[in-house]
Order: sequence, then C-alpha cells, then structure tokens
Amino acid sequence: MLCLFPEVFKELNVPEKFQPYILAPPAAVAIVHSGNQNWYVKIENNKLTDGWYEVVHAHNLECDYFLIFAYVGHLEFDLFIFDEEGCEKSYALSSTLPIEHAGALISSD
Repeated sequence: MLCLFPEVFKELNVPEKFQPYILAPPAAVAIVHSGNQNWYVKIENNKLTDGWYEVVHAHNLECDYFLIFAYVGHLEFDLFIFDEEGCEKSYALSSTLPIEHAGALISSD
C-alpha cells in the first residue's frame, strides 16, 4: 500500500522489500492494469519512471489517495486506487467495448 505525496507524481519508488521479486534488467517495462486500460511503465533503478506520469494524470490521482499494486506475474501488476475515506475508486478508462461485447449494437438515441 502506498500513500501518494506530490513527489511520486513523476516517478515512484518500488518498495525495498519488493525489489527482490522484480527479476528484470536495470531498465524494463512493466504492464499496469487499471480499469479497462493497460499502461506500459518503465522500471529503471527500482523506480517507475517513463509512463508513470500518464497513469497519475489519467486517474486524477491526489495526494491523499492510496495505491495497491497486486502482482499478477513477471512485470505485470493490477492497480487498485482508494480515496481518502478508503473507498475504492472505479475507472472506466477505455471507450471501447470489452471483447465479449464486440458485436453489440450501439444505440444512437
């Protein structure tokens, strides 16, 4: 769990206790899932760097939000965001239909 402070809006340190689990070259790309969107974020020197600002901006993250990263697999994470009251924020960041509804009709009413 991570409490956001303004300095983490540009880059985010990977917690020291979690670093041994990231078996990657010094500069690798992680996939962060949030809502219906995948974000590609560079991990460099145990920090989330390139691409992290886009995640922050797209989610309108604020200083009092908490983030939880769930480890899915090699360099792949699910991101859960909670507001200052501990309620999970829900994001539908994609305007496309999920693949199981690809043939669904779209109404123009």
